Amino acid sequence: MRDGKIMEIADTEALFEHPQQSYTRHLLDLMLERRASNWTHKGRVSSL
Repeated sequence: MRDGKIMEIADTEALFEHPQQSYTRHLLDLMLERRASNWTHKGRVSSL
């Protein structure tokens, strides 16, 4: 959702593997960036 509007509807696997909307791709990219930055924190590997 963006501004109260559904941006994309798809099966979970299809959404993550082949997002169609640029907004969806942007959100997934942000999620991956955050997850990658959480892998190491002060020299320790964080749990996912």
